[in-house]
Amino acid sequence: MRSKALEVFKILEGSYGATDARTIIEYVENTDIMAIERVLNGKLDHLATKRDVEALRREFLSSGENTKNEFKAIREEVAAFKEEVKNEFKAIREEVAAFKEEVKNEFKAVREEATLFKEEVRNEFKAVREEAALFKEEMRNEFKTVRSEMSHNKADLMKWMFVFWAGQLIATFSFILLFIKK
Repeated sequence: MRSKALEVFKILEGSYGATDARTIIEYVENTDIMAIERVLNGKLDHLATKRDVEALRREFLSSGENTKNEFKAIREEVAAFKEEVKNEFKAIREEVAAFKEEVKNEFKAVREEATLFKEEVRNEFKAVREEAALFKEEMRNEFKTVRSEMSHNKADLMKWMFVFWAGQLIATFSFILLFIKK
């Protein structure tokens, strides 16, 4: 009887915890002991005969059968509860797996978007660099043109300056000669 109580205790302990399982086992054991004590006290008052002992034996056996049936019912309830918990955990695992897959897909999509954005930015920078290189080349060509025009204008300017200075010098020498002759 004690080994079966220990088995039931282990089963109940998994579901209800050690304290509640111990309380249930003690209740079941005390219920059986109290029933037996009541019967024995009633029989001892009349002095136990063989027939009384036989009746007591039958009652005890039926009480044992009831206990076995109760334990069997408890085991079945525990098994059903265990199966229910197992199914709940299975459902939770499936939900977690689905959520994990969803998050994984979201991260994959974000990575793809980031890669596309990165590529787009690279292409934009490449285009800007190409435009800057073209602008630089244009500016070089324009500066060459401006320099050649400036050198041409400088030569023209020098020519005209020479003509102006020469004209000024001639006019100045003419006035000086005019004043000296007079």
